[in-house]
Amino acid sequence: KPAIVIINNANLGTIGAGFFVTADGSIVTCAHVVGQAVGTGTSLNFVISNQFYIEINNPNGTVPTSPNSYVVSVVNNGSNIIVDAAGDIAVIKIPGIATQQFLSWGNSLTYTRGSPVCCIGAPQDIDIMSIATGVVRNNQFVYGPSFSPLECILTDIASYPGNSGGPILDQTGLVVGILGFGCLVG
Repeated sequence: KPAIVIINNANLGTIGAGFFVTADGSIVTCAHVVGQAVGTGTSLNFVISNQFYIEINNPNGTVPTSPNSYVVSVVNNGSNIIVDAAGDIAVIKIPGIATQQFLSWGNSLTYTRGSPVCCIGAPQDIDIMSIATGVVRNNQFVYGPSFSPLECILTDIASYPGNSGGPILDQTGLVVGILGFGCLVG
């Protein structure tokens, strides 16, 4: 059972990636893969889509069935999903999983400029489970407004819509970042 997933959000008409971080079914992805900002100014809210499809393995383009795919419905006012919209990160809990393969975290601060990295995702929904490679350009790139900056990993990896939420992996397979919003949140 692979640790990397493709997330199809039919409500938004978007696709992204994510990855298991625990054996009992917790998936990390970008917040913008599972929801969207609605409104303007002081009335701006983040709305989580009420249902999305998570695909664990799709080597030949067919629609897999459980245990290789899940339809996730947001339950109990979102108790199975936690979102930090400002940090663009979400954690989804898939119930009933006990032995899922998952990825482990590395330390992005020790992964220096010039270090090789790769990302896995579904660029433009054309190449499912695609791998793109590159190098770290800056492992402490500050992104965003001064009152709420994000420290990111800047790479030269070619990425496209559909890669959002996918893991950035070091040479040993440890997660050193998450692809999102043109920067890697690490």
